[in-house]
Amino acid sequence: MLYKTLLHLFAIAFTCNVFAYGQTCAPGAVSDFTVFSLLTTLSSTNETFLLFVVRSAPLPYCEVEFHLTITDEDLGVVHDSRGTNGSIKLDDFMSPCAELKMEVRVANGDTEGPVNTRGVTGVPRPQVAPTLRKLDVEATSLNMTWVLEGNANRCPLKALYVQGPYLNVTVPLEDWEDKTTVPVQLDSLKPNSMYYFNVTVENSEGISPATAMAVQTAE
Repeated sequence: MLYKTLLHLFAIAFTCNVFAYGQTCAPGAVSDFTVFSLLTTLSSTNETFLLFVVRSAPLPYCEVEFHLTITDEDLGVVHDSRGTNGSIKLDDFMSPCAELKMEVRVANGDTEGPVNTRGVTGVPRPQVAPTLRKLDVEATSLNMTWVLEGNANRCPLKALYVQGPYLNVTVPLEDWEDKTTVPVQLDSLKPNSMYYFNVTVENSEGISPATAMAVQTAE
């Protein structure tokens, strides 16, 4: 933990030092700059940063911009910016199991240097507890619509489970096209009866926390 923190602070200090001289780069000078990226997680805050560090040759250093593009393999380009800030927090763009490609290059006016590319995969985790969106109650059936995380969690889905006394339903999700909503119908229930059950969803990283339900059928 200490090593990662020190490494992070060193990268920030190095990045800031690059621009200490504040000189204007000569046109086309970006070909003399190399960008390398350092990715680290701050354990104290559990935030993930991409840090850009510039090396230039020959000296002296001069003031340049970074051009950063972040591409999600499923969603396409999710961020494209230019600026002198040598770091960006990736948490706003990362989802569990999602693949991101970061492309960083030095920019000087309309001229840009060679691209440095870094890939990162979002830390895997199970889904959060599913959320009930809709419930229709009949005498012998329940029709429900459950909401999952969708693109907020890209880890492969396996199944949704409805489990309780007298209920044991599995909805396979491996080939489910809609990763956000799951309709569930419970049939052959008794009229005017109370049913208690839990609803969970499983992905490649395990089973989510349960959403507890208590529903009474119509007469």
